[in-house]
Amino acid sequence: MRKGLSFILIILGSPTFSQRSNVVSFINRLEFDSAFMEVSALSDSKEKAYFKGLIQILKHGGQHKRDSTIISGLHPETTDSKDQLLLGSYYTLNGERGKALVYLLKSMEQFIANDHELLSINYLIVLHLYSRIILTDSYKTLIEEFQKEIKGDPHLQAWKFLHEIDYRNKIFDPSQDSIDYISLFRHTEAHFNRYSFNRSFKAHFSYRAGIFYRYVGQYDSARYFYAQCVDYADGEDYLRYIKFFSLIDLAGLQIQSGDIKEAEQNIQIAKDNWDLSDTTLTRLNYNLLMANQYHLRFQNWESAYHLMNEIWGERLQFFFENNNVRVSELQEEFNVQLKDSQIENQDNLIKSQNRFLYALFGFMLAMLLLILVLIFSFKSIRKKNQKIETLMRELHHRVKNNLQVISSMLGLQSMKLEDTSAKNAVNEGKGRIRAMALIHQKLYQNEEVTILNIREYLTNLINEIAQAYGHFKSDRIKISIVERSFDADVALSMGLIVNELVSNVFKYAFEEVDNPLLRINLQNVDKAYTLTVEDNGPGLPKGFDLNAAESFGMRLVNLLVKQLKGTLQVDTKNGLCCEIHFTNT
Repeated sequence: MRKGLSFILIILGSPTFSQRSNVVSFINRLEFDSAFMEVSALSDSKEKAYFKGLIQILKHGGQHKRDSTIISGLHPETTDSKDQLLLGSYYTLNGERGKALVYLLKSMEQFIANDHELLSINYLIVLHLYSRIILTDSYKTLIEEFQKEIKGDPHLQAWKFLHEIDYRNKIFDPSQDSIDYISLFRHTEAHFNRYSFNRSFKAHFSYRAGIFYRYVGQYDSARYFYAQCVDYADGEDYLRYIKFFSLIDLAGLQIQSGDIKEAEQNIQIAKDNWDLSDTTLTRLNYNLLMANQYHLRFQNWESAYHLMNEIWGERLQFFFENNNVRVSELQEEFNVQLKDSQIENQDNLIKSQNRFLYALFGFMLAMLLLILVLIFSFKSIRKKNQKIETLMRELHHRVKNNLQVISSMLGLQSMKLEDTSAKNAVNEGKGRIRAMALIHQKLYQNEEVTILNIREYLTNLINEIAQAYGHFKSDRIKISIVERSFDADVALSMGLIVNELVSNVFKYAFEEVDNPLLRINLQNVDKAYTLTVEDNGPGLPKGFDLNAAESFGMRLVNLLVKQLKGTLQVDTKNGLCCEIHFTNT
């Protein structure tokens, strides 16, 4: 952690060390020009080049082409903590968060052990990374650890307050956290009034202040602070993302107050200031705001439809296709490494056999060599297999986190929706994302990374759906699912089918009867399976054909049943009973 200047001079008596600490202090304050001038005074050319590269990455974060040359000469498996911090900062600001986290946690471990002054920058980069993804427990723990390293520095204390506010916003529960949230903001506000901070710090505080005053209903103050944030952040690459969100929130408040022209101008500016590391998520924000608070408000139905359709069309399709491509790449990497290991084993075995035939006196030596080679080969294969398994688990974990980010973003935006149909569409989308995220969570937790227990998965999914619709009485839900393991693709199709059918039961059947009952069964004979979702509600309206329904949910069910190469049968004699027959070869 960065030490006080006088302490460094007394202990080390080194001007270079003092200058290095000043560089770190300027970086922590986001005063990059001052940090660059201080770097110019360093005598060590390698250290000077390192800090210049670090400052450029932090100052122009997200601009991949400009910064890529800085890390081009670094080895991907470097063990040097400073190089790991450089790589972690680069990948954080370019959106490759899984890779960034590996480097940053490794460098942090070494910096903590050596009490290195770069530890403060390492902490702030990881906190910035955690503030962009759903890692609330890790985020809270890191804030508490960061508090121990502040040691009276007002700028680091300001960072701690700002990140604690971010943590509160991620886990916020209006029924429990109101007093704590208001108290935390007041402490932060008092700290910023007590000390003099630069425009960058004021931009960060103004953005959080806008969120706070919007929450407490003081919309004039919220608009003022959002506008202040936009002004402070103008022209700074590393503040693009808070400028974007401030403009989006400011436009929403302006639309509510009838200032349509100003809102349209701010929305266009926000569109031009997307954070380059979060293009998909910021596009979701932009589309949801425009559809709900602009086009729907003025009855531009077609424009609203196109924006919402884009969210569920090209953007998310591209997002999931990229993850599927990554899975294929990992599988191909595994196959190549397996073939290399087999060739290596064959070569070693042939060499050992030839040496055995050369002379009887070399028999024992040849046997010993063969044993050593086999042990080495076994360890090598096991190590490579473990590496591939780790990569697969990391991929599942990353996909699960990204899905949770999208679900959380949709949840935040749904609170702003006023149109009931739009709000229902977003909530149904969250349910489908929940079913997909649960698959990747189970695969990440399993010993096997490609198959999972269908009973555990569907039971957890059904319970989550029930809680989401406010049904907590287990005696009203009867679950009987056979204990079997399924491939991830088949399990995902079944999960999405169950999500649609069970959600429909809670929405339409449970409200119509005094003692509602839901049964979900999955049974099999040999490789033939029957999935049954049954309720005791009023059934379908007369003449309603479930198989020909035009709703997105039932079209999705029919599509997934065809994907399973199965059939869907519907019985409405005693409530509604949907049976799906398929085989799992």
